[in-house]
Amino acid sequence: MTESQNASQNVNVPSTKLKLPKKLVVLCDGTWQNSDYGWEKDSWSPFDHGHPQVPTNVTRLGRALLPESSDSHPQIISYHAGVGSSSWSITDHLLGGGLAYGISSNIRDAYVFLVDNFMEAAPHVSDQIFLVGFSRGAFTARSIGGMISSIGLLHKDAMQYFYYIFQDYEMAGADKPHYTPMIKKAFPDFHVESSVSDAARFLEDYKKELVKRNLTRIVDIEAIAVWDTVGTLGLPVTPVLQKIGLPSAIHAYRFYDTGISERVRHAFHAMALDERRSAFNATVWERQADNKTTILKQVWFPGAHSNIGGGYENQAMADISLAWMMDQLDPFLDFDKNYLKKQNQALVKNFFAADGVKPTKQKPAFEWGLGPVYEGLQFPLSLLGSITRTPGRYFELDYQTGKPNSKNPKLLQNTNEYIHASVRARYQYSDEFGGFDAHGKPYKLSAALKNWELVTGKREDGTKCNSWRRNLAGDAANGRELPEAEIGHFESQLLDLDPAMKTKLFPTTTVAT
Repeated sequence: MTESQNASQNVNVPSTKLKLPKKLVVLCDGTWQNSDYGWEKDSWSPFDHGHPQVPTNVTRLGRALLPESSDSHPQIISYHAGVGSSSWSITDHLLGGGLAYGISSNIRDAYVFLVDNFMEAAPHVSDQIFLVGFSRGAFTARSIGGMISSIGLLHKDAMQYFYYIFQDYEMAGADKPHYTPMIKKAFPDFHVESSVSDAARFLEDYKKELVKRNLTRIVDIEAIAVWDTVGTLGLPVTPVLQKIGLPSAIHAYRFYDTGISERVRHAFHAMALDERRSAFNATVWERQADNKTTILKQVWFPGAHSNIGGGYENQAMADISLAWMMDQLDPFLDFDKNYLKKQNQALVKNFFAADGVKPTKQKPAFEWGLGPVYEGLQFPLSLLGSITRTPGRYFELDYQTGKPNSKNPKLLQNTNEYIHASVRARYQYSDEFGGFDAHGKPYKLSAALKNWELVTGKREDGTKCNSWRRNLAGDAANGRELPEAEIGHFESQLLDLDPAMKTKLFPTTTVAT
């Protein structure tokens, strides 16, 4: 057969090439965290060589992700280092870590990455978006999600107006009734009927105008997955900097509410029971009554801020919150099934095997849920006061003040909060197994759970279930129950390494395998 005959036979043959939707995973790390550098100094001395930076759960989740899913969908990561991590200078640490300068840039960079890479593979089949973060990186992830929900994802040819649009978005909710949207510099007839001071209506009008002009596209976010979010109606400033006259929060960076959009299909939040720094108060999500779409799950774990998000030298507790998050994302993303086991092996080698004591079945090298709980509130911050977290008892915040309404405080509803089983492990068995707090004392019960009681009941199938019930007469949350979160597959991998604890916690219950 000649070349021309071959060519003629290939004419009009339809292409069988299939465009598989991508999974776009945006990772937003915590303050001063940078997995690209992977190194930090112990002091400001030029002679200090420092040591390798302990990775957070954001970094570790990214490293656990496979390049593609089992059905060949590319899993593409965009990593964004935390604020204050671009250099080792004291200026960068102060402005980035203390004042959160740079977070606006992180939000823009992540948004631009999604604009550049998101596409529809076929009609009604598009890429999936995942936003992951810890600490102020969690604030960043949630801000990106809020921005996409509020104004959509701009088309590439609309990015020439991005500066104007981003400025208008940041102004939503400001007490400036006569504000003129900056987008009018490009489109003088751009019409937004509502005042910028009414954030929700202003953004809804703004989005409708963007859609009408074919500048944006309405997309869904598959999941927002965060550890211990810092920042709600303004990013908190550390108490030391407040003492020199700076405001308690930077309101240029804020959610206009603590709710979650119906454009977010799944929202997962791991929160620290034992974090006491006032500038690190918890930011609990609330799903509004008219949101019938979002599957929301928020779980309280024992430990301080970085016990939950990772970064402390001993990652025993962070391994558990990492495993929990991997379980939440496992239906959508594909992970290295052996990653957690390898992390645990390194943990045992570095910490539990150092004393030369050989583990036994009764006393394993790794004790599930009983790793050290660190103290985030250290001198001199300890002199400036502290705050105890309040599971199940968070209130709506006033947009301008960032505080609950003193005359008519409204308890958040539909928060879908749970207590992790590791809390029960420490509460019931810390004396027996040896779980300790940051001061070397047996960890019995977090101060955050004062006036809560552990309640054991039965499911319909007869198996036991546990929950925590608020028991304080006159309290707004009196009688509220927070169920114990179920243990998933990746969590079971770690729990199986401690058979004694598994038997104690779940004597008749089958956990995921």
